[in-house]
Amino acid sequence: VDNPSKLTLISGDTDIMVGVNLGKFQPQKIVDLHRIREFTCISRDNGLITIGARATLSDVLDNEEVRRSFPALTEAVRQMCSTPIRNVATLVGNVCTASPIADAIPPLLAYDATVVVQSIKGTRQVPLRDWFKSYRKTALGHDEVIVAIEIPIIDCLASFEKTGKRKTLDIATVNSALAVQVKKGHFETVRLFFGGVAAVPFEAEMTSEFLIGKEAGEAVIYEASRIAAKEISPLSDVRGSLEFRRQLAANHIIKHFTKLMPSLFE
Repeated sequence: VDNPSKLTLISGDTDIMVGVNLGKFQPQKIVDLHRIREFTCISRDNGLITIGARATLSDVLDNEEVRRSFPALTEAVRQMCSTPIRNVATLVGNVCTASPIADAIPPLLAYDATVVVQSIKGTRQVPLRDWFKSYRKTALGHDEVIVAIEIPIIDCLASFEKTGKRKTLDIATVNSALAVQVKKGHFETVRLFFGGVAAVPFEAEMTSEFLIGKEAGEAVIYEASRIAAKEISPLSDVRGSLEFRRQLAANHIIKHFTKLMPSLFE
């Protein structure tokens, strides 16, 4: 191909065709990935689960290994869209779209996922936390294609939360995912990510750093929720004001820990 930048690669095509139908996007050349069977695989090897670029959201939900290892991702996928859309839309497509409110992104970040990309020059791996450069702009080169997402199997507690006008089948106002490891009653690692609060998925580093090393307890969790609300600086739009989104972020912290460690609130 003389000019790869003119190619549009499609798989589920559930996002691109919306833009085409609305007249916002007119691809010059389209390459359909449907017949690349290797891209449909979901496999486990060396402590990683690899999800191919053609694996649909339904494939992800139906995979027992994924459900057991990544419950927060499973919950996010379940809330994303209707069954007919899940049957064609792909997890990699959610990463390619790079929407700051994409539901699969926060749990993938919380699980420390890696994007595997390929070109004629070879294969490279990009940590998902380094993938998003600006609003809907990623680290994908013009001559590259995503071939898979790799997720390490980590022994942790993880949770996904989403707030929108409806619980499912709706765009999130704020979504988030939390993954924590607790050792001897203290938080050893904390990975907390929000969508809908910035131009790219947002890592709540101040909140995570506050929790690490602390003894797990109700007062600590409520203080973490206050820090999270202050840490984000979202814009106001039709889905919610800055103040509303900050309150949602605080609420999400409480909801995560209520699910993961209910005994703290008894």
